[in-house]
Order: sequence, then structure tokens, then C-alpha cells
Amino acid sequence: MTVTARKPFKNLLFTACLLMVALGAGAQQATWIWYPGDFEVGLGNKMQNRRTERGIFFPPFWRMDSHYVLIDFHKSFELQYPEDVEVFTEGDCNVKVDGKAVLGRPGIFNVPAGKHRVNVKVYCQDRVPAVFIKGKNVFTDSSWLVTYEDKEWIDASGKTSGQSGTVWLNAGAWNFNDPKTPPSQFKLNTSP
Repeated sequence: MTVTARKPFKNLLFTACLLMVALGAGAQQATWIWYPGDFEVGLGNKMQNRRTERGIFFPPFWRMDSHYVLIDFHKSFELQYPEDVEVFTEGDCNVKVDGKAVLGRPGIFNVPAGKHRVNVKVYCQDRVPAVFIKGKNVFTDSSWLVTYEDKEWIDASGKTSGQSGTVWLNAGAWNFNDPKTPPSQFKLNTSP
């Protein structure tokens, strides 16, 4: 490809990128998130336990795993302006900004301007723990980090060790982009 042939291609690519941004193709959207793989485990368990034979529940005769019941979600943000953020959860929650508790249940909290870390712990035994956070710049997506445990040691005086063996993964997500339609409401179609 000659230099003169590359220039129209670069111009076309640049124009396409500008058009995508102008049309909102690059806009981010809040979505429900969970520990990766847990939604699929929960959905599989629901599906396996919907089996019936002659109108009678026919349970699986194999080992079944379950989701983790307590999940820790976090992400750091840098905001130019303060922002009110709404939280929806599947289960009980604890929301912290920079380590300070701001919510003990779903609701609205404020993130001040500046750099902050938002942390949400969600406990749920009967369905997969999940969170949906909706704000202009603070919102949940698969870039959030999650773990099912924190191995940081705390001694009898309450002092932390400063070391942690916790493994953080990117959150699991799909196409659950409505806060009023949590993942637990999703069902696969069945037929007799």
C-alpha cells in the first residue's frame, strides 16, 4: 500500500471513530455484576432441579455445586464533580467509600469529587449475590474487581497484617442492564 493510499483509509477510520462517539456507540452502561461463573452455576442448578417425571419432581442424582454466598466488589474512580449513585443488590449489602461505610442496604449514596475507591460486599444465600450501581460516572460493569474471600489476617488487637492472599477477578456480567430486572429473575425456556 502506498503512502497516498493510506491517507484516505486513515481519514475514513478517523471519521468512523468520530461518528461512533457522536452516536453514543462507545457509551458505557450500568449492568448487574457477580462473581464470575456464579450466575451460570446458579442457572444450571435451577435448570437441573426443574426436571419432572410423570408430574413428580425428579432431582439430580449427581453432585451439585453452589455459588459463593459473600462477594466483595470494588473499583476506583476519579470524579471531577461529586456524584449521587444508586445501588441495587441481590442480597444484603455493605457499601463503603474509601473504607468508610456509607450504606447498609440498597439506596443512594454520594461520591465526592476526587479519587475514591467504592467497595460493596453482598451476602445472599438463596440466589447469586449481585450488585447494580447506577451513576453518571460510577456504575457497575465487568471492569469491577471481585473476590469471594479476604485472607487478610487481623490479630487480637484488631491490627491487620498488611498482607493479603486475596485473588481479585473481573466481575461476571451479561445483558442485565435494568436495575429492576435482577439476574435471579432470568429463566431458560422449557417445553414438555
